[in-house]
Amino acid sequence: MKKRTMRNWFIFLFVIGVVIGFLIPWDIWDAVEETQKNGFQSSVIDVANKFGQLETITDNFDYSLVSGSDDMSAMLLRLKGKIAMHVHPDENHILFIYRGKVKAMIGGTPYDLEPGSLVTIPAKAVHSIEKVGDMPAEIIVIAQPPSDPKDIKYVQE
Repeated sequence: MKKRTMRNWFIFLFVIGVVIGFLIPWDIWDAVEETQKNGFQSSVIDVANKFGQLETITDNFDYSLVSGSDDMSAMLLRLKGKIAMHVHPDENHILFIYRGKVKAMIGGTPYDLEPGSLVTIPAKAVHSIEKVGDMPAEIIVIAQPPSDPKDIKYVQE
């Protein structure tokens, strides 16, 4: 390619880059900056392996926080029994049943859940969850805002 043609292509691509740079809204860069500021980082989690290393042990369930930020959290939860009827005043939850069978009561409606089921529980919805059968159930929990065990309010069944 001749020098003149290469120079013209370079100038053309440079001008296109400058124009595109000015067309990108600045709030996109603000969003990138905000994401980095609140601590949420991309990650890959070996769920099967992590379920074998849960950090917090209780009578009815074991769990580990696997990712989190100021806005949300992701936990792995192994259900060994029943979590009694309760409510989260400010937390929305998404549950993915990874392994095992689960019976849930959400807002007065019973659900039978199997692996692959995805459940949404809005803040202030009264709910309970229990495993079915001999094997523990393993559940991936996404909470927004981040889950805080101190915010759980147990209610009479």
